[in-house]
Amino acid sequence: MLSLLGTRAQISVETLLVFLVFLILLGMAYEATTKLGSASQQSINAALSRESFNELVSKIDQACTLGEGNQRMVSIKGDEATLTTPAADKKTLHFDTPLFKQDYDSSCRLTVSKTSPSRVFTVENTDGANVEIS
Repeated sequence: MLSLLGTRAQISVETLLVFLVFLILLGMAYEATTKLGSASQQSINAALSRESFNELVSKIDQACTLGEGNQRMVSIKGDEATLTTPAADKKTLHFDTPLFKQDYDSSCRLTVSKTSPSRVFTVENTDGANVEIS
């Protein structure tokens, strides 16, 4: 009878060890998928920001080419963007999001009146050679 109890106890300990190994593997798998999901989300946001930059550049070119009075709206996908122009060169636009940064050189003079990060910008040709982004 005593050996039967010893065998049952051994089986219980082995079962607990197998269960412990299973829990450890499950935790490692969860950690790996969480990191993979986070990296994928960052990659998606960077791609959306790049697409938004290309759309903004296209709208600036359209407004610049078509002349005074032309107005376009741009909705930023992904993270909010900040637009700036350097003080010395008013034809260069800096597009900045947390995961994507790019510069654009325009043939028109650019004025950015919205200084805080935003998801919506209005591009307007104000006098034929100046494009205001607000």
